[in-house]
Parts: sequence; structure tokens; C-alpha cells
Amino acid sequence: MAPLQDIFEGKIDFIGQKRVDSIARVALAACTIASFAAGYVVQSLRVTMGAFALSTLLVAVVCTKTLVRREMVTLSVSTDGGSPVACV
Repeated sequence: MAPLQDIFEGKIDFIGQKRVDSIARVALAACTIASFAAGYVVQSLRVTMGAFALSTLLVAVVCTKTLVRREMVTLSVSTDGGSPVACV
């Protein structure tokens, strides 16, 4: 069972998650404003929703693929049976 657990064990990157979260919030807010503006200019709800959908997918793919994996944090397990501790 241990080899299977080693394969599926995920490492948590707290620094990367915080950075991606802040970048994604700003990017999604900017994309929302740009999508609304584009739809307003051409008077089309389809343009608004299409631009927003494409920009949301782009932000999701870019953030998860490039930014999350830069600063991996290793976890050290405490010997007293407590919860893992992050080591930067």
C-alpha cells in the first residue's frame, strides 16, 4: 500500500498557490471588464459571454501549468504523530 500512496501523494505548494490566487483574481477581473466592454461596443451578449469564457479558460490553463509548479514546498512529518510541517 505504501508504494501506491507514494505515487498518489500530492505535494502542497503554499507560496505558489497564494501567488496564483492573486494573479488569477486580477486577471479574471480584467477579463471581465474587457469582455463587458467588447460586448457593449458591439451590442452583443454572445460576444460578451464568448470572450469571458475564452479568457477564463486561458487564465485557468496558464495559471495551473506555469505558475503553480515553480516553488514546491517539502513537508516533514513530525515524529510525535502530529500534522505535517511545511519546510520552505
